[in-house]
Amino acid sequence: SGQWLLQASIQGNLYAQVDLAFYYENGLGGLAKDVDEGLKWYQMAACQGNEIAQERLTEYGLSW
Repeated sequence: SGQWLLQASIQGNLYAQVDLAFYYENGLGGLAKDVDEGLKWYQMAACQGNEIAQERLTEYGLSW
């Protein structure tokens, strides 16, 4: 669920951060669609070296 991902993301779980970003980006897991919030979590994961998050930010024309 989105709430579990949020808690794991806050605790620094890199993979949860990417999943949470996707959930926010698409309005899944009981979370309201919020692309800006999704981008925030992609940014956090990208700065830790996650290539999926880096690719998603690049698709939005953003850097990390």
